[in-house]
Amino acid sequence: MVKLSANFELSEFTEDKDLQMEVSPNVLQLELVHSLVDNILQPLRDEMKTGIFVTSGMRSKEMIEELKSRGYAVSAKTDHSYADPEVYVWGRGAGDIVVADVSKLQQAYLWLKNTLGPKNVIGQIIYYRPEKGKSGFIHVSNSWRVFADALVKVKGNEKLPYLVRKDGVYSIFNSERDF
Repeated sequence: MVKLSANFELSEFTEDKDLQMEVSPNVLQLELVHSLVDNILQPLRDEMKTGIFVTSGMRSKEMIEELKSRGYAVSAKTDHSYADPEVYVWGRGAGDIVVADVSKLQQAYLWLKNTLGPKNVIGQIIYYRPEKGKSGFIHVSNSWRVFADALVKVKGNEKLPYLVRKDGVYSIFNSERDF
């Protein structure tokens, strides 16, 4: 059992009990998990004063293939890849979360959006409302800034590609003169 914070463990991000599969994270993936917990999930847990549970964390290529075989729509460019080059190298790290007190799910979403959203630590935040027979959940990911900080921290002085956003689309370039 590896504790990431007072209320979160690494296994919540690396194990999928439904699929009976597990991911072995690399150093960059561990840094992205820590960022998600430290910047987003633990502050949310502290604010809500109720359990926050990760229902989906890291997804390997095999997990994604299994989910697709079960009829789930899984994005090819998922932030759940946590920068896994076999899945999506630019995956920033994401978690799907539920709140122990389900009546606080929308409140948790609004707190994330209004309190942490402006601090540039959140990339995506999507609220999935509860529907007939299904509980709702929140999808939340690290921001590009957090992703870039993690890359630099892990890769150090190693030559990194440029990530440039133009007209809402991110492109990867190997040198400044390419863009």
